[in-house]
Amino acid sequence: MTVTHRVEGRELTYEAEAVLGASRAAAAPARRALAGWRGQRLVYRWAAAALDLLLVTGFTTVVMSGAESSPTSALLPLVIGIVFVLAVGLGHGYDSRRAASGLDELRAIGYGAVALTVSVLAVDFVGLAELRVVPALLGLVATAASVTLVRLAQRSVARSLRARGLFRRRTLVLGGSTELSSVLRDLRDSGRHGLDVVGVCLPADDMSTGDRVGGMRVWGSVKDAAELIADNGIDAVVISSNAMDVDELRRFRWAIEAFETEILVAPNLNEVLSDRVSLRAVSALPLLTVTSGPTRPQLVVKNVMDRTLAFLMLLVAGPIIGVAAVLVRATSPGKAIFRQVRVGVDGRPFTMLKLRSMVADAEVLKADLADEGNKGDGAQFKMVADPRITPVGRVLRRFSIDELPQLWNVLRGDMSLVGPRPPLPSEVATYDAMAVHRLHVKPGVTGLWQVSGRSDLSWEESVRLDLRYVDNFSLLRDLQILSRTVRAVFGARGAY
Repeated sequence: MTVTHRVEGRELTYEAEAVLGASRAAAAPARRALAGWRGQRLVYRWAAAALDLLLVTGFTTVVMSGAESSPTSALLPLVIGIVFVLAVGLGHGYDSRRAASGLDELRAIGYGAVALTVSVLAVDFVGLAELRVVPALLGLVATAASVTLVRLAQRSVARSLRARGLFRRRTLVLGGSTELSSVLRDLRDSGRHGLDVVGVCLPADDMSTGDRVGGMRVWGSVKDAAELIADNGIDAVVISSNAMDVDELRRFRWAIEAFETEILVAPNLNEVLSDRVSLRAVSALPLLTVTSGPTRPQLVVKNVMDRTLAFLMLLVAGPIIGVAAVLVRATSPGKAIFRQVRVGVDGRPFTMLKLRSMVADAEVLKADLADEGNKGDGAQFKMVADPRITPVGRVLRRFSIDELPQLWNVLRGDMSLVGPRPPLPSEVATYDAMAVHRLHVKPGVTGLWQVSGRSDLSWEESVRLDLRYVDNFSLLRDLQILSRTVRAVFGARGAY
């Protein structure tokens, strides 16, 4: 297949066999891979439904075992189990496109729990079986909890398979080269969703032979995407918001509707997580609603949670801080506690506390090392083997013990347990309009930067993660980051 486009009086010709390379030559393996994905998703779907039915039927049987029975009551547990499965299915709990990612599966179990409760109450109300209230309630809670735990285990298995290259969907991405770089980066960072990008398509006026975008080879023009999907067994296609106009997108949907390919539209909303976005329909026009930053009640709850946890953690960490302080003083001259001015919420400066992990004149030596071994970029200064760090300090940094005194900053209200990295005034002086937005919340002892690579991150990546946190704040996400911090500290990735 030869594809020719005329752009600004110049003809661009693509030989599809040359562009697709091994993909066209390996058509049979590609179709086998497609069949493999379809087989794997069916196994996931039916395994989830069967496990749900088994658990609900089993628990209902136990709950009804002490009830007065009727001739039809023996079938009631199975009927209630089927009602539960149907409710979960109607809530998209068995949709393989959402398998092992997002909250849809778990939300659907909630719908099933409601249906289960209504079914059990109806059985008792109609008189098909007389249930004891306390055992029935305990059974309902145990059933919902068991189904949720089993589904979480199933999702964990599916994500492990995805990490090994299985249970993934061949994905084609359409859009302009400028916006596709960020789309491809996010798709690579979210492997748990199972979208395996195999190629991209660009608008005709954005192409040149041999193009690559974000490390992916350009397969052809957006106008050729339907044919490429048909020839290469594509399971999902991601379309950026400006790749097609309304009529082109409509015709594209018609062209591929026979291939069971899922269409995903990427709106122009970078770094906004799904729980802050909802869909509204105005006539036939779908609109995305994006909620703004944290509300005042959320900030009050966060402040109370921060100070309470910081107080409890200080009680536990106090002896560790004391022993570490003695070791610091005994092995190097200078004070055990290092005090440094950092910039807090809305640009207010505060004095941050740390256990000293460097020699006493570290700040003086920094200027001499800036040109010698600085591995940082942007406003950052970092060295993989910083000679200013003492032997004891290296151990303290390895397990983030040097940061424990910051719990006092949290207790004082200068910092939060979770938030952006506390910047130096010299760093803030270099901030652009985007980076300044990091200062709209309190800096944190830990944050997305801590659990995503620590010092291994580039300046751009650190800013991106901090802005993602500020734009998508939630108390649940704070708790998730705190739990991930424990793994990051003991893994010691990026700790130098």
